[in-house]
Amino acid sequence: MDFTPILIWMFCVGIGAILVSFLLKQIESGDVNVDLTKKEGFANQRPSYSFTSCPAGSTTYVTSKGDTECCSTSDIVNKQCTSRIICSLSPSPPNGVDTCSGWFTKEWAKRSTKFCPSAMPNYFGPLSSSDSSGKRYEGCSSNLITSDGSAPQNLGGNQCKIYASSEDEYGRRDSCLNLKAIETVKCPTPTSEKSILESDKGLPALLACSFVPPNNSSPVPVVCYEAERAKLYMKTKLGGSWEAKLKEKGLALNSMLSLCGTSKNYYIDGSVAAKDVRF
Repeated sequence: MDFTPILIWMFCVGIGAILVSFLLKQIESGDVNVDLTKKEGFANQRPSYSFTSCPAGSTTYVTSKGDTECCSTSDIVNKQCTSRIICSLSPSPPNGVDTCSGWFTKEWAKRSTKFCPSAMPNYFGPLSSSDSSGKRYEGCSSNLITSDGSAPQNLGGNQCKIYASSEDEYGRRDSCLNLKAIETVKCPTPTSEKSILESDKGLPALLACSFVPPNNSSPVPVVCYEAERAKLYMKTKLGGSWEAKLKEKGLALNSMLSLCGTSKNYYIDGSVAAKDVRF
């Protein structure tokens, strides 16, 4: 398979990243706002959860001592939960059992840390992670979340989605995974513009940086890609032998200016000579 067009595409699509980065800043719709680092006013506020009934998907039961508790399954035998006790609705729960409000606050904080980018720090979704319903609604928001944790209080802020499939998680520009990942991308310069570039269906999006090299070393802004995501793209596109295919063409991934590390070494640090890179 001749994969040269793929490498050309990775370079050419970078030019589009400059336009994408500009256009993203003009979008005011509620899906994904352009500024990948700006936090809304609600972002630093802590969500508050309140329950008068057990969380959806759990089973309410009353213990022999009269406490109202929530079981992770419907397996209640002799007034005891035979699986996992999620939380208690009683004002003074027994030792080792949290109140439902307390449990929910901790659980949603864990999910927020795991899934959410800093600009959209508040997780929302169903209690059960095994809920594979087509109506599953899960993501992160810059707005505060409803008291049951299932949705943003309003749809006016920034949101991202947690997709059910790995293909969409890595491939969609509005996925929380991609928006969280691009926050950690180290661009060649502090003023670089970051963007998420979707590709063909089934391929992971590329995480891109566009920057203007100092000393006019390039007549146009340079676009590069985060290395690990570029490798994943190549592996998905070309298969497990993609590195061997590069070697057949006399290419090495770390010599390509399309990767941000090499781009920084060439344009910013000057530690790599032109003869050692592939344009």
